[in-house]
This record gives sequence, structure tokens and C-alpha cells, in this order.
Amino acid sequence: MGELDSLAVAMVALRVFIAVCPSEVVAEQERLIAERRSRFDDDVRAGERVAKMIWRRLRPEPDHAAGAVRTIELEEETEKNGAEEALARRGAIA
Repeated sequence: MGELDSLAVAMVALRVFIAVCPSEVVAEQERLIAERRSRFDDDVRAGERVAKMIWRRLRPEPDHAAGAVRTIELEEETEKNGAEEALARRGAIA
């Protein structure tokens, strides 16, 4: 069986699984996805937070010759996505 065949079987299996799930559960998960409050969204925000922490520890030293510091601004995207709120909903302490 080829890769596309495997993908097709997985997609059919997923559709069958969703079809046999209780409609209330499916509706709730679809609502959470639309509101960007699903488990996946929480995991993405937590990953952004970890990436930010790693970046802070590994970022390059200031370039004194040029008189500038090279940094990447991650602050706004993480705050915008509400990583702290996601962790709080999951019961994690930052």
C-alpha cells in the first residue's frame, strides 16, 4: 500500500470515527476549535512559550562592534495568543 493509500485510509477512518461520536461532543469540539480554545491550540501556545524561553537562553550575544543587539521579537505573538491563559486553564504554573 502506498503513502497516498495510507492517507486515504486514515482520512476515511477519521470521518467514520467522527460520524459515530455523540453529536454533542462533536459540536463542543468544533466550537472550541472555532474559538481557538482546543487542546491543540493550548499545546501550540505552550510550545510558543517554551520556544521563547529557549530563545532567551540561547540568543546571540550583543554585537558590540556594530553597537546593536540582534534579537527576535516573540513577546507580542505569545502575549497575543494568551499562552499564560492556556497554561492556567490546564492547571500548569508558569
